[in-house]
Amino acid sequence: MNSGEHPPAPRTVRPRKNFTLDKPIIAVDREVLLEDGTVFPCADLPRLVITQPPSIIVVHHPGDLLRDLDAALSSNPRWQFRVTPVRRMVWAPEKQKQAEVEETVVNFFGLQRGHGHTAGHYHYPVSPLSVGGKTANELRRAIAENTSTLHKLMAWGLDLREFLQEHKLRLSPSSGGIAAQLLRDPKFYPEPRRKAPKLINSAIRDKLPGNHYQLHKAREGSFHYHAAYLDQTAAHHNCAKGLSFPCVNDLHARGRFWDDAEDRSFAREGTPKYEQFIKQYGLFYMACEVPEHKQLLVPPELQRPGYVRAYIYSNELPYLRSVGIRFRHIIACWTSPTAETGLNKYAEWALEQIKAAPPGRMAWLKPTLLATYGVLAARPKAMEFGYKHAKNGEPTRYPVGAGFLNVEAKKFEHERESPIVNVLHRGMIEAETRLRSLELARDLGEQGHGILAIYADSVFVEGGETLPFLEPPWRLQSHLTALRFLSSTHFTSHEIEKMPGVPHALRNRARLPKRIGLTKAG
Repeated sequence: MNSGEHPPAPRTVRPRKNFTLDKPIIAVDREVLLEDGTVFPCADLPRLVITQPPSIIVVHHPGDLLRDLDAALSSNPRWQFRVTPVRRMVWAPEKQKQAEVEETVVNFFGLQRGHGHTAGHYHYPVSPLSVGGKTANELRRAIAENTSTLHKLMAWGLDLREFLQEHKLRLSPSSGGIAAQLLRDPKFYPEPRRKAPKLINSAIRDKLPGNHYQLHKAREGSFHYHAAYLDQTAAHHNCAKGLSFPCVNDLHARGRFWDDAEDRSFAREGTPKYEQFIKQYGLFYMACEVPEHKQLLVPPELQRPGYVRAYIYSNELPYLRSVGIRFRHIIACWTSPTAETGLNKYAEWALEQIKAAPPGRMAWLKPTLLATYGVLAARPKAMEFGYKHAKNGEPTRYPVGAGFLNVEAKKFEHERESPIVNVLHRGMIEAETRLRSLELARDLGEQGHGILAIYADSVFVEGGETLPFLEPPWRLQSHLTALRFLSSTHFTSHEIEKMPGVPHALRNRARLPKRIGLTKAG
């Protein structure tokens, strides 16, 4: 079977239209600051919501703010808001434990359309915690050290709006919402394209490589090392910049892809069919022969010698051949014979944006631009929104800040997958990040350096005083003393420690007062 036997797929993912963001900014902390410099007490905020033009509301905790505004404005029949419940699983590294975290994203609030064709009047909140993962004090400390939190919120809001205006983007309450627009940006995707098939995304999602953690010569526990800590700068962008991604317009699943236990050849090594497909771009499910080698630096599923079946991305094939792995046959593959360049262009642009970012912007811009790769693997979900008033809405409560918000929920039964999701592209980036770490570890090991561990996009070299020249994007992050590995994912040292499991934004979140003292207003 070849790609010519498949009928052309409709190209439904169209480049986005440019947007002009022209709303003023209101910052809210213990007081309210308008963009013209006027300051009001927080008790005046309900009145300002009604009298000020539709604005961007910059505040650390929009949920807390909305709960208080709802208490103050609920008697107004035009008072309206929309919120989105977010439920996500948080995994503890190396443990089969997970917890569901519930959050509520505030989309907008204000006055809905009234009688006599009175227009709606809505404000759009945004938080530096949701976009940059840090408070305004953390983001602006270096350039506005002596200003108040209120003025730092305003300064951050102005910077965010300037970036969105420059690139014709819509405001979104999350970094993912901003990043998702870039996957339809005409700078990178000027032509309509096909949506990646949902069945292919679903089949590949559980095969994502994830972050690679491997203790090589290091031992867990009380063993202390002196080591050089090497890492890749802007790893995801640098990997995505040079990859050959499969073109979604002619991406297809072939072979025996419906059953992981199946081990029947679709294309055997040495045949014309094998040569046709092994040159394509994407993911292969392959039967392999792994040589006997105690210190072979390969992905986890290929560390057992002998006959192995494994999922291998096309960008991994040359390295795996170089370490002696033989591919016997292809069982299944999700590939395209042509490559597309949208993500390459995006990654190159993202690196340029980070390099040229003015003081104070890089701290929030970097995680926002990285969120684009996370959006590629977003799971399908049934949409749900909460409103103050909704026809046929279901009364319920959503958690917001330190309390709950009464809403009328509109729920949709069927799960929907975003048209920009492409799990295969995400997997190739993860595989390339891992591959580059394995390649460096192998090369340094062949030169006589002791490789202690590989940690995602990093390599730990024992001693490390006589390292060779490191080609970009590799760099020497630090020399570590008293380095101790608690596990393959956790380490401590005098200089740096890595203890994943709790997001920075949750560990270091600065809380507002429980109530901000809003008065009733109509």
